[in-house]
Amino acid sequence: APRPLRWIDSGDAIARRVASLLPGWRPAADAGFHACFTSPAGIEALYPALAGLGCTAIAIRDAEGSEHALPADFPAAAAR
Repeated sequence: APRPLRWIDSGDAIARRVASLLPGWRPAADAGFHACFTSPAGIEALYPALAGLGCTAIAIRDAEGSEHALPADFPAAAAR
C-alpha cells in the first residue's frame, strides 16, 4: 500500500516565509545574469533566447582564462 505523502513548500513559498521572518527585508531587483562561453561559434543565434531569459551580458573565456565581452551592445544586439 502506498505510504502517506506530505508535500513540502516550493522554493518560492519558503522564500516568502523567510522574508516574513526578517522585518524590513526587501528583495533586490532582479539584475539578470551573465552568460559565459568558451567559443564564440553559434552564439549569435542564442542572443534572442538569452535576452528573453534576462541575460544582461555575454562573455567568451579563452584558454588562458581571460574574459572578453561579446558583443559590446548586448542585449540590444538580440533585437536585430
